[in-house]
Amino acid sequence: MSPTYWLFLVLITAVVVWLRNLSLKEQAIAHARHACQAQALQLLDGTVALSRVQLVHRPHRGWTLKRTYRFEYSEDFYQRQRGVVILLGRSLDAVVLSPRPNRDLPPHP
Repeated sequence: MSPTYWLFLVLITAVVVWLRNLSLKEQAIAHARHACQAQALQLLDGTVALSRVQLVHRPHRGWTLKRTYRFEYSEDFYQRQRGVVILLGRSLDAVVLSPRPNRDLPPHP
């Protein structure tokens, strides 16, 4: 096999991986947006980013990639909070939002 064949194969593989990662990021954005809307929060555009990729073993399902996407949101349009979307393969595992402060409690001395 010629070097051109291998180069073409590597290029096609890179494009497929890039397109799949783009699709998964769009999925993470949709999950983050939905979680924020359900809590009356504002997802800050452009803050969803892949932060970690792990190979994990799931019982009775085998090995898959666990992707963690971080994002930021705001409750009052001033203070930023952080959240994460965790995907196992193409499936949603969890959306985690930072604990919201209880505004009814007096501040600590």
